[in-house]
Amino acid sequence: LTCPSKYHAFLKAGYPNQKFSGATPRDAQKYLCEVWARVRAEWARNDIFPYGFRVVEPHHDGTPHWHAMLFVEPEKKVLALRIFREHALREDREEYGAQKYRAKIVQIDPKMGTAAGYIAKYISKNIDGHGVEKDLYGKDAKSSAKRVEAWASTWGIRQFQQIGGASVTVWRELRRLASDDLENLEFTCEQIQGVRAAADEADWAAFTVL
Repeated sequence: LTCPSKYHAFLKAGYPNQKFSGATPRDAQKYLCEVWARVRAEWARNDIFPYGFRVVEPHHDGTPHWHAMLFVEPEKKVLALRIFREHALREDREEYGAQKYRAKIVQIDPKMGTAAGYIAKYISKNIDGHGVEKDLYGKDAKSSAKRVEAWASTWGIRQFQQIGGASVTVWRELRRLASDDLENLEFTCEQIQGVRAAADEADWAAFTVL
């Protein structure tokens, strides 16, 4: 998911963008968050609740763009993608390159690697560059990762977000509890104890299922 041209200070070739509105990376991130909020609201109205992960990266000129890895029921996929594209192109949809770049959709191909491997690459690129030799522009990934962290800190951009999964806050709080803490509560039931046990054993898969 990328921003309209007016959010980009420079063209990819390095020349100033004549359409640039003076927006900061923070402004661009706000725009992307607003698009995403509209997408999720319409998904919810259509009983579509994907889960997955999203990573924010800077373009060459510091404008943020998003990578989202999402899973959804097969029968809802076409509608989910149509809604996503519709909102991604809602603003300045007729400008050059909008149809090609504003919402790029790639379906997971097992022949190209796993979903975990895909998202791990983007996380690594934006933390320390481990296991990634070059960034998007052919530069050293470890050096670029430090710059990306500084960029995110400067503009207050949240780089990583889990989408639609089990609550990490609940997981963390349950891991703080001893079994006696829950046994003394009136609302304790077998299911809650099972969730607590899964968290205590660091079994995220079981925790998510329960």
